[in-house]
Amino acid sequence: MGCSAAVTAMGLARDILHTMPWGSHALVVSTETIGPSYYAGNKRSMQLVNILFRMGGAAKLLSTSRSKARFRLAHAMRTITAANNSAYRCVYQEEDEKGNLDLMAIAGDALKTNIIATAPLVLPISELLKFLLFSVAKKVLYWKRMAPYIPNFCTTFEHFCIHVGGPAVINSVQHGLNLSTRMSSLSRMTMHRFGNQSIASVWYEFAYIYLLYTKSNIRSF
Repeated sequence: MGCSAAVTAMGLARDILHTMPWGSHALVVSTETIGPSYYAGNKRSMQLVNILFRMGGAAKLLSTSRSKARFRLAHAMRTITAANNSAYRCVYQEEDEKGNLDLMAIAGDALKTNIIATAPLVLPISELLKFLLFSVAKKVLYWKRMAPYIPNFCTTFEHFCIHVGGPAVINSVQHGLNLSTRMSSLSRMTMHRFGNQSIASVWYEFAYIYLLYTKSNIRSF
């Protein structure tokens, strides 16, 4: 299912646990099977899969009991853009043929939509008011050339797990959310040491965060 499958599976496991007895467990295992996707041809653009992905794996144990939990899953937000033809055809498997679409632009639009849906759930009222007032002022005063206000997500989150799809992905998210270099350092560290493990990538970053920064108390993520 691609890079977002692990996070999607977490949301599915959470929904299943809501229907299970108290103390139930759900194990989510994430790994990428790259063998069947190996490309043996000579077209350079289609050789990207062979050199981009690495093998990796991660397992997450979820439970409805808090007795031994290290973290609490607060929100699981999913955004689907497959109804858009450009999004549907930006990444797909086929035999050789000509034609290119801008994956970064499509991914950026999907991420923007997801952040807009998630922001009201996590940001403080002060940041939401700033965004609303700036948007109204921009529309009323016709400030079309003025860049939109970027909420300060650091008021809510201590760490960010940016998908390590490549340096361009990390740079784009860091710039788009106006994050400091320190906030993206764990993503770059994971990229440098382990590469892009697709589905398991974000959990390698999460392991770094836990080992380097977290304590034994339960935290939301």
